Amino acid sequence: MFKKLLLFSAALTSTIVNATTYATFYSDPSCTENASVDFSVNNPGCFSAGSNEYVKYHGTNVQCFSLVKSPDASSPCQFDCITGLSNSNAPVPDCAGLIIPEGNCYYVGQHESLRFIGGKCPSNDCPDRSSRSIPTLEDYEDEHYQEDKYYDDSNSEQEQEQEQVSEQVSEDGDILEQTVDNVADGLTDAVDSPTSPALDRRDYGVPGVGYYRMCKDKYCTLDCSINFRTTDPGCINGGDFKSLQLPGGLGSTSTLQLVGTPHPGCVCQDACWNVQGPSCMELPDDMKNKGSYRMIQQGSCDSNNC
Repeated sequence: MFKKLLLFSAALTSTIVNATTYATFYSDPSCTENASVDFSVNNPGCFSAGSNEYVKYHGTNVQCFSLVKSPDASSPCQFDCITGLSNSNAPVPDCAGLIIPEGNCYYVGQHESLRFIGGKCPSNDCPDRSSRSIPTLEDYEDEHYQEDKYYDDSNSEQEQEQEQVSEQVSEDGDILEQTVDNVADGLTDAVDSPTSPALDRRDYGVPGVGYYRMCKDKYCTLDCSINFRTTDPGCINGGDFKSLQLPGGLGSTSTLQLVGTPHPGCVCQDACWNVQGPSCMELPDDMKNKGSYRMIQQGSCDSNNC
């Protein structure tokens, strides 16, 4: 009898250790159409769910897991990630203890490839592929201040230009003595200062809180615009934009409305979208490739008037 109990206990332990959760991906928000094969959340391999953007889980897992989304078929990096049983734009859950799916259908969003990892989501690490860039201080020095390339010991024209730069007369008549080293130091200060009118960090790269940008791929990495304040209703030049990036994303209570115009100048409205979704949102089809955009804050969209 004692041996039977040991065998039963060993079998039960083995069942718990080997338990896993499986993910099935679907094309509709009810998780009923175009079901994929099942993928184990304990398998870290890269896979594709095609155009399916919804998932339902079944089975019990003994650890926290996260779903990593990538903009390339080989999962080289992460542009978005979902921890545990939640939607793409949901707050990060505690992810503690047994994870028991309840048959819910969750929104995953756009992706080229997916992979599961253990634990909570790490930080996004996909590089910004924008063709617009700001030179770093090193680039600036390499281009303008390589003494062995641009200057010699003779009285050259370059030396005369350097002397002219080092002494400039200000509007009030004072002499501003600025050596080449001081120019480099000034550039460093401009880059580091969050309030510099010339090089404001909030204008470039991944937007901070209260800002957004638009990009020309679905994954918020390619040829992105500068950052704009969500509270600025001014007109934005359009282009081949396909996504909008806003830190933290927005839920169903969002009052941000993105207005689209087929022409430059925001002269009318032919499409409007209540901005809600994860931090990287693919634009609805009728909001892509507009001539101009503007962001407004109000309860709902006005009627189209173009």
